[in-house]
Amino acid sequence: MKRIGILTFSNTVNYGASLQACALRRAVMSLGCDCEVLNYSNKELDDRELGTRFSFNPSDAIRFVLRRGFERQRLKSFAHFAECNLGLTGKLDRQALIDRARSLDCVFIGSDQVFNPRVNGHDPVFLGEGIAEVTKVASYAASLGDATAQSIETCDGGAANRLAKFTGLAVREPSSMDVLSGMGLESVFMPDPTLLLTGDEWSEFASDDELDTTPQSYVLLYTLNSEQKLVDRAREIAGELSVPVVCIHYNTKKFSGMINMRGVGPAAFLKLVSGAAFVCTDSFHGACFSMNFNKPFVVKTSDSAVQSNIRITDLLARYGIEDCLYRDEVVTSTVDYDHANQTLSLDRETARAFIARCIGL
Repeated sequence: MKRIGILTFSNTVNYGASLQACALRRAVMSLGCDCEVLNYSNKELDDRELGTRFSFNPSDAIRFVLRRGFERQRLKSFAHFAECNLGLTGKLDRQALIDRARSLDCVFIGSDQVFNPRVNGHDPVFLGEGIAEVTKVASYAASLGDATAQSIETCDGGAANRLAKFTGLAVREPSSMDVLSGMGLESVFMPDPTLLLTGDEWSEFASDDELDTTPQSYVLLYTLNSEQKLVDRAREIAGELSVPVVCIHYNTKKFSGMINMRGVGPAAFLKLVSGAAFVCTDSFHGACFSMNFNKPFVVKTSDSAVQSNIRITDLLARYGIEDCLYRDEVVTSTVDYDHANQTLSLDRETARAFIARCIGL
């Protein structure tokens, strides 16, 4: 049995990051391989992902203190999910990571913005440094985000030569393919790992253990930016359906008239999406899981997050559900998933074949 490792942002309280690792591991294991997530990080990553950096700016300091209660619960919930579902190794420093990689048949780097120096802590390890010298390496649905060829080469002068030797170089956005092409590298598109599993497969990871009281029917509002238009749309749809709004968010203040969920982990997140009558979100992964569970949904793009907007509009276009994009005065109550499910099924087959080739199966 081949032994495979995954290098991604594993030390996190981000639903997308945690569930991407879970899905990629499950896909690798479905091919008859043993698979573990390599628990490597750096201080810059930990400060951002775990909110461990204290700011002396008065407003930031107040927000830090106010969030600590539900953040502690989230940390606990994410750690429990990782322990049960990620096959996480012990904490690894750079040398321990390389030593661990020697015992593996292949290491997949991705998904998430692992190739973006600004996001990966300016750490060339996420570009394969040290690992590619001791075992086979491939990327799966990696992202460069807003990185340029120059910023990558500044972080790691040997990146281009090393990436050229990967057994497979797969990214999740056309913009990333363009940057790599400018570096003389040929890459392929692969769907986000969270799309590799069906709704039924994701239901195996869902749990209501953290949920005290959840109504039988509800509109789920999962928001990162808390834009008023999206909040109002959730209330509007809930009013039409005569159901309450359950809201997953990270604000210090609760939304009035809603059931606020701020400390739940990935298993509860999956349960809440799977049980919703309708989903309102401004999250790329909120849209992905709405698709996986075939839920009617609306996803709103942000006025400032251009890169995230492109991911969302590309996702909807690929699967033929552009009507799910938020528009003023337009409400879509149903989604025709026939075409989307057919395309998803083909993408999952293609992705598994790519993973198998990278491993050497």
